[in-house]
Amino acid sequence: MKPLRLLPFLFFVAACTPIPDNISRVSPQGGTEIQILNGRNCLNNRCVHINMQSRIAAVNGRNSVRIPSDIDLSSGYVSVAEFNAIFAAGMRAVPRGAGTR
Repeated sequence: MKPLRLLPFLFFVAACTPIPDNISRVSPQGGTEIQILNGRNCLNNRCVHINMQSRIAAVNGRNSVRIPSDIDLSSGYVSVAEFNAIFAAGMRAVPRGAGTR
């Protein structure tokens, strides 16, 4: 019975674990760039699912949106401002299931 007493504590610890950020590097201009991969990409506990081939991004619980055309994904890295623009576009998407009953 003692292991069952620890179960709520373990759930609490797992829920408080921060989400790891994507790999970053310093650009030649001195700014920070975040590596973008197909799938989940996170920065400061904000995550976006990105499909680089079709240029689609989605935030959990929201529909997919097109990545803004002025953001270049060809190098596999984007600036912090570009990542924030992708996240903002994803947050402006309609929530999944909205308006359906």
